[in-house]
Amino acid sequence: MKIGVKLTVTMITISLLVLVSVGVTLLVQSRNYITEFSDEGAVATAKEYAAEFRNTFSSYWYTAETTAFILEEYEAIGLENRRRFLNKTLEHILQKYPNILGIWSIWEPDVLEGDDMLYLGTEGTNDAGRFAPYWYRIGNQTRVQTLNNFELPGQRNDYYQTAKQNIPGAVRDPFYITLAGRNFLASSITATIHNNGRVVGVIGVDFDLGLIQQTVQTLYPFGSGDFLHGIRYPAAFFLHIEG
Repeated sequence: MKIGVKLTVTMITISLLVLVSVGVTLLVQSRNYITEFSDEGAVATAKEYAAEFRNTFSSYWYTAETTAFILEEYEAIGLENRRRFLNKTLEHILQKYPNILGIWSIWEPDVLEGDDMLYLGTEGTNDAGRFAPYWYRIGNQTRVQTLNNFELPGQRNDYYQTAKQNIPGAVRDPFYITLAGRNFLASSITATIHNNGRVVGVIGVDFDLGLIQQTVQTLYPFGSGDFLHGIRYPAAFFLHIEG
């Protein structure tokens, strides 16, 4: 083989090796850049959605906390009008915020007027005389029912004691509730009511987890085909992707 031909073959071989090497290098770098940009995009998307849900739950917490502050002024109301004042306050909050499923309050025995038994049969008062109203809506109308068996030790209905012990507030584990013949999967954000440093009651704001789920399923973080699915496991909300 002539020297010129050998040199040509050698140069072509070297060129091919260089091209392959450069191609592999660029492919690796491109993959690293794509991974980096994907990670950054995922973090940015997560922050955006987290901010949206934080605002939603902050509004529930603000409503519970503000209502608790209002109810703490109960001693400024005459004895005969205290329960009426508290009921009207809860009903007004429910009417003002249509995203609330229900709003409730439970008070310690004999703390409102000194003798619960004198108020048996009044609106929002249960069979033991405890003031424990639950306000909810049917269409555009508001309704009230009384709460019972809300502090049975070690049982699921022990939500009052749980809320009372978590100062200044807590998130209740999901529960099913039937209102006006409809079943809801709900959760509560609670706030404690105080008088002279003592917890005298609890306020709770119930919200429909089904509406949260519907909102989550409209989010497509990576384009069409993949949507987020919300799960709550004690004290935290998690999101995962379903495709």
